[in-house]
Amino acid sequence: MKSVQYIHERNPRVIHRDLKPDNILIDPNFTSNRFVKLCDFGLATDHEIDGNTSSRYNHTVCGTRQYIAPEVNSGRYNQKADIYSLAVIGGQLFGIDLQSSQSFEAIKPELKASMKCLIQTLQAMITCGDIWETPPKWRQRPECREVLAKHNEWSISHKTVNKFYSVLYK
Repeated sequence: MKSVQYIHERNPRVIHRDLKPDNILIDPNFTSNRFVKLCDFGLATDHEIDGNTSSRYNHTVCGTRQYIAPEVNSGRYNQKADIYSLAVIGGQLFGIDLQSSQSFEAIKPELKASMKCLIQTLQAMITCGDIWETPPKWRQRPECREVLAKHNEWSISHKTVNKFYSVLYK
């Protein structure tokens, strides 16, 4: 998420347009806090904020079908198409079906609040609506910095995770 935030906050903003697990690298031997890196910027484009209002959202349709935001098919999208892709990746990573309602009854109480917040965050990240709505709902998706600001609400401490693993694998 921080890597995407970085490219989205450049001047001009960069839209990756092909975010998928294959294009996210994890360095197991990191020496700083930067161990997740983005790669394959072959489809990336800039998003000129100060450009002509009628054309600044026009881009070519590209990316990997499973991770493409619906508005990309119209050719009118912005950096929030990358947010959609991150939500799909997050859903896969945490085993969450973002298209169905979730039941929290079987979840341990220590994890229930975090899971609810995580699912709500991911669902906000895939907000779509009709691409021709005025204004389009996809523009209501949160920016990376907004998702990261909620990190403390949906993240689970490593102590809690270790506690559950120790119980499961005894």
